[in-house]
Amino acid sequence: MSVTGWTAVPPGFAEAAHRYVAQIDLSLAPSTVKHIEHDLREFGTWVGQSYPDVATCAELNRNHIEHYKTWVGAKDGCYTAKPLNRVSIKNRLINLRCFFDLRDRLLRSQHRPTGDAANRKTARKPGWFSLSVELRSGVHHAVLTPLLNHGPRKFRAVP
Repeated sequence: MSVTGWTAVPPGFAEAAHRYVAQIDLSLAPSTVKHIEHDLREFGTWVGQSYPDVATCAELNRNHIEHYKTWVGAKDGCYTAKPLNRVSIKNRLINLRCFFDLRDRLLRSQHRPTGDAANRKTARKPGWFSLSVELRSGVHHAVLTPLLNHGPRKFRAVP
């Protein structure tokens, strides 16, 4: 984990990103972890500069992700001074999606109903999970997945 470069990142996001990187460091190659850490730090720095009022992942919403996609699509590479190619953009978005997917899965496991509520079929319906994650994380899986899956292409809202 890089110690430098995290000062401009909102503290709540940095804390979640550090925990995530520590987890993936257990099972992924060092170079992969380095790239993921870079992408999370870049996103966090962008959030800190573009939205200084955002302090945690819970405060992020669809607009933040859409604006980041636009920004990263127009960004020049640090080595070539040319716009990033589609593979680089796609890899950044995949790394973000994996970070938010894991976060949503952890929230789901922490807020699972217990007792009688766990035995009711209504407790297992997607609506229960959707509401709990949306209220707690601010960035719902159903919003993030299409946004982050489509790489540099423009996102089309699903009715």
